[in-house]
This record gives sequence, C-alpha cells and structure tokens, in this order.
Amino acid sequence: MTDWSDPRYVLQGCLSRHGDRCAYAAQDRLTGDSVFIKRDRLAGGLRELEILLVLPPGVGPALRDAVWDGDGELLLVMEALEGRSLWAA
Repeated sequence: MTDWSDPRYVLQGCLSRHGDRCAYAAQDRLTGDSVFIKRDRLAGGLRELEILLVLPPGVGPALRDAVWDGDGELLLVMEALEGRSLWAA
C-alpha cells in the first residue's frame, strides 16, 4: 500500500503500520476536527466497519466516513479520542 491523500483530509502522519493496514492522524479540512483514518484491504475494513456501526454511542470512536478507494482498500474515518491508545493501556 502506498501513502494516500484526499482533498478533504490533511494527513499528519502514520501512527502505525501492520502488514497491509495503516492508521493515520489527520485533520478534516471542512470541520477542522482531528480525525483518525484507518486504511485496510476491503475484507478487513468491512469487518471493522460492521463492528463500528453496531456499537452503541460512546463505546468507541464515532465513524465519520467510510470510503472505498477503488483499488481494493477501505478507508475508515473516525473521531480522534483523547487518552492513551489500547497498545499503551
């Protein structure tokens, strides 16, 4: 997977990369909000999308957008939450 860019989001850096998956810190140009963008192959991304959509509000990050890039990858845009990561906890 190569780095990705979009006119709506300003990527601020890759937070982690695991095999085909990558997570970015970004800023939404339309709202000014900090967001978290996860990029994964379609199958893995669809499973995570399904999980995020069934979670009750406040349990996990709110899903802001889901975009298929046409190259077999799904981009999930989520709110950036304050605090430690699960890896650090």
